[in-house]
Amino acid sequence: MKNPQKFWDRLANNFDKYETQFLQPPLELALPYIKGIVLDFGCATGTETIKMAGKADKVIGIDISQKMLSLAQNKVAENNIKNVEFLQSTIYDEKLKPNTFDVIVAFNILHLVENPAVVIQQIHKLLKDNGLFISATSFTGEKSFLNFLQRSIFKPLSKISLIPKINFFKLEDLLQLLTETNFQLIENKQLDSKSNYFIIGKK
Repeated sequence: MKNPQKFWDRLANNFDKYETQFLQPPLELALPYIKGIVLDFGCATGTETIKMAGKADKVIGIDISQKMLSLAQNKVAENNIKNVEFLQSTIYDEKLKPNTFDVIVAFNILHLVENPAVVIQQIHKLLKDNGLFISATSFTGEKSFLNFLQRSIFKPLSKISLIPKINFFKLEDLLQLLTETNFQLIENKQLDSKSNYFIIGKK
């Protein structure tokens, strides 16, 4: 897809309404680890970003969709939250400095990035020493009938650019990437299905 921003902009107004139909970010599992300066990668309309604010010194949410971020800004204003900032950017933005973040959160985003290996390397670069990478990911490359149906539907749609690219990778793929990037695995917990996992890596 040449311009995935437009795709997510179109979904923005109804994103919160339909988000419950997808893998829910396991915020209750992540909150005990939230501290210091946090980056929420792929923050969408900021629902989880705002919930993390009470545990952090500062939370920066990034997303490519300006319309998603506008809704997120409205939530911050309505709740009078002072320690949250939103940026329309990618994980490679030069405004995000190396060795800056205590925690980087990536909920339901790794399967949508162009190159997961390079993204994880960048996350490692942005984290402080002993910083934490927290992810919730759906591994649709795993063998199951539901995953087979998803691949059968989404692969053709992605090829003709009706939806963004989707990476159909397996749990072992991500665990290997974390190991190769010198992350220490802290937690690996299966969520609501055999394909959904909550993972924490330590730099």
